[in-house]
Amino acid sequence: MFDFKLNEIINKIDLPIDWIGLRGVNEKTTYRVIRDGNPQANMQNNSKGIMVEVLVDGQFGYFGSRNTDVDSILKGAKIAMLQAKEAAKNPIFNFTE
Repeated sequence: MFDFKLNEIINKIDLPIDWIGLRGVNEKTTYRVIRDGNPQANMQNNSKGIMVEVLVDGQFGYFGSRNTDVDSILKGAKIAMLQAKEAAKNPIFNFTE
């Protein structure tokens, strides 16, 4: 399903974060259309991607991408880190490791 080199990805993440979670997502969608009792369309779509979740300063940040290459994952980790840092300015609850 996913051909991740997890150690390579983790070793390249050089960000001031407390925790990171990577989750592969694989979605299959079926689309069917019937009009006036007659089939109009019957299609399936498969998509895959990655969810990046980081914990920084007691807050979580998230990023999702359909690109599963190392550069996209690193970019996602940085964006998620920036989200978490912004959320830390007005926390509702502080999370810990």
